[in-house]
Formats: sequence, C-alpha cells, structure tokens
Amino acid sequence: NAILFVHPIKPVESESFKKFVDQQISNRSRDTLFLILTHSGLYPNDEVERLHAEAKRLYGNIITEDRILVVDSLLRLIHCDLSNNVSVQEIRKSEKKKKILAAYKDQAEDEQRELIDVVYEASRFETMIKKINEFSTKAPNLQLQEILEKIKSGYENQEERYSNHIELKEIEKKDPQLFAQEINRIHNALEEYKLLTQQTKEDVKTAYSGRDSSWQMSIEALKARYPELISSGDSIEIVRKHVKDAADAIADLVQAFSRDLTKRLHEALEKVGKTFKDQHKISIPVIDLDALEQKSKDKAFKEEKIYKDREEPWWKFWWWFRDKKELVGTEQKYDENLHLDSLKQEALKEYYEIVNALPNKFKEVLNDYLEYFSKEMTSVITVRQRELEAEKRKKQSNEQIIAEIQEIKKK
Repeated sequence: NAILFVHPIKPVESESFKKFVDQQISNRSRDTLFLILTHSGLYPNDEVERLHAEAKRLYGNIITEDRILVVDSLLRLIHCDLSNNVSVQEIRKSEKKKKILAAYKDQAEDEQRELIDVVYEASRFETMIKKINEFSTKAPNLQLQEILEKIKSGYENQEERYSNHIELKEIEKKDPQLFAQEINRIHNALEEYKLLTQQTKEDVKTAYSGRDSSWQMSIEALKARYPELISSGDSIEIVRKHVKDAADAIADLVQAFSRDLTKRLHEALEKVGKTFKDQHKISIPVIDLDALEQKSKDKAFKEEKIYKDREEPWWKFWWWFRDKKELVGTEQKYDENLHLDSLKQEALKEYYEIVNALPNKFKEVLNDYLEYFSKEMTSVITVRQRELEAEKRKKQSNEQIIAEIQEIKKK
C-alpha cells in the first residue's frame, strides 16, 4: 500500500532520498511514498519544527507535505516497554534508552503527567499512524462509494419500472381495451429504441476509428517518449525504472481508452434515452456498461504464460588463450556495461512489440464491447416485450388487479 523511506532528521538534506526517487521508484509509486524523518527526540522542539519545515521545502516537489512526517523510534520502543510494565530501572540498562529518557522523565515530573504519556507524545507516532491509516483506507472507501452508487442506480431503475407497472395495471383496471392498446404502443416504442441504440453503436464505432483518432496520437506519443528514456539510461536501476514507467503508461492508456469508451456510450445513451422517454413516456431498459467494458478489455488483454526452451544469455562468453599457453579451464566474467546494453535491447524490443500491437488491441476492445452491448441491449428489450405480451394475455378480475397493484407497491 505504501513506501516508507526512513531517514535521520539531521542532516535533513538527503541525496539518498533524491536518488531513490529519481532513479529507483516508478512515477506511479510516488503516489504511495512517505518520508519518515526519525531521531527527533535528540533535538529541542523548535529545532525539530525548523528541520521539518526545511524538509517540506526541499522535497515539496517530490512528495506532498502531509506525507513528510517526523518521529522518534527509540521513544516509541520505550513506550512499548512501559506499556508492557517494564520498569524504568530495567529500561535504563540500555545506554541509548537511558540517554534519551532522562529529559522526558524530568518533563513528566515538571508537568505532573504520566511518563508513558509524555514519551508517546514525544515519539510523534500517533500522527504518523493516523496519516498512514487515512492513506490506506482512501482507496477502499472510494471503491465502496462506487459500489453504493451502483446499488442506488439499480434501485432507482427498479422503482421506475414498478411505477410504470402500476400505471399500466391502473389502466387495465379502468379499461381493458385501452390497456391492450397501451401494451402495443410500448412494444412498438421498444422496437424503435432498439434501432436507436444500434445507431448509437455505429456512431461510437465511427468516432473511435481512423488513424487520426486521439488514441492513435497517444500511442505515437508513447513510442516517442519511453524508448528515448530507456536508451539514455546510464545504469541498470534507471533503465529498470523507465521500463516500469513505460509499462504503467501503457496500462494507464488501456484503462483510459476503455473508460472513455464507456463514458462516451453512456453519454450517448443518456442523450438518446432522455429524448425518447419524453416523447414516448416509457421507462427504457438499462444495461451494466462497466461490466461490458471489463469483459471486453479482459478478453483483448488476456495474459497467457508462454514457455520456450531455455537458452544461454548471449552476454556469457569465454576467453581462451593460445600463443604457447595451454587452456586449463573457463571462467564466466560479469560485464556490467554488457548487461546494461543487453537490458536496453531486450526492454526496447519488448516495449515496441506491446506498443505496436495497441492499435489492433484497441480495435478488438471496441468491436467486442459494441458487440456485447448490441446483444445485451437486444436481449433486455426482447425480455421486456415478452413480459408485456404475457401481461396482455393474462386475464384478471378487478380484485386480482387491485391485489397485484398492492404487491407491486410493497416492492
């Protein structure tokens, strides 16, 4: 969930932290990064606050300020000892603990507070734990919110359908002949809506096709950016970081493409549906576009394990000596530059294979998605039409109709 980079608060400037961020962790991982400055108990409060502010100034462009935190781990360990009923005398047997504990023992006596409370407060762990907990619950909370919205939308759709059903039964109660006409009207309107959704499908397909589409331009941008970064990397760590960033960028583009497709189709259906509902006074069938999106994306980007015969890496080579020297054995020598060059070549080969395949993969997603959409929409409309025909054939007395209306109201 998170990366915690721990560093002494003094000196606050850290080349190792900058190098770690610049050369080792991927851009996406920056979003999960915390900088924990420790050993704060060794310095007065005003000095700690000054160093904390300086760290925020130095690293504010790398990491958000609320994730630059100050703690003292030794004080937290002393707090754990006190919580486990270890005596102060026993704690003082450790020279490190004895040295730092003295000042806080005096503070506790001066302020007439419990030593355990003073030590825990000075450790500053409460603030850090709170921040990490807030971070770790953020993603699940957003997911729960999305699920809640889905459930809410489903209930709204059900409520609309029940209301329409009640209206239909009220017509049947008053005038059976008008009821049959109303069912025919709705049946024909649904047939018309089916044609409209097919047209919507074709419009969306046209919008996403062609070499000049924004998605093709995004793919070209990927081709231009990451091969240059991978080729210019001067260490294995930097190349590995750029490869990870490139993989994340491709994954993000795939996600953005499928999300945009769902958004575009949803907006088009909403526009068509609103006009249609106003004109025809019926509730229109809805389908789960998110589920179709995931299904079509999974199919196109399905991962398969591929096995092949193991081969010796080509950078393993052997030296042998001639010129009056007898060959007595062989030795494998590791060459870092050779390793780096090979890594770049393999990474670029793999990257181009994936990025060059994207246009066809996007086309697959688009075609499968719209095909699933067409079948699903036809299916739900057909089911609705059959239900209406069943209603028309069902002969009920007024008492039975009234009882059915009451049951629908309960639902």
